[in-house]
Amino acid sequence: MSKIIVKNAVKRKDGYIYYIDTKGHLCELKMRIRTKINGGKNMVKKLTDKERREREVKDVLSKIKKLEKQHKMDVIKSACYKYTTAIQDRMKAEKDVKEAEKRLADAKRRLK
Repeated sequence: MSKIIVKNAVKRKDGYIYYIDTKGHLCELKMRIRTKINGGKNMVKKLTDKERREREVKDVLSKIKKLEKQHKMDVIKSACYKYTTAIQDRMKAEKDVKEAEKRLADAKRRLK
């Protein structure tokens, strides 16, 4: 059976594992954060309040940028639509003017 020789000789730090190697030295090793990629459960590092707020601000800013980009695209689409309809209206008006000129020329010819 094992026996405790010295208690509380090392101040433990969060995120580190302590073990005794083959030479009898006390070793400290930083633990990896397990994620789905390296085969563990989805364990997430606990964030401080400041880090959490910063992350929330980043998320909000990215959402705002996406909305601005979408708004710009909508504005561009509506401007393109207005431009194409204006061109179509102009072409229709030119066609109507040509038809009116033809009718006027026919009417002048009949009066002679």
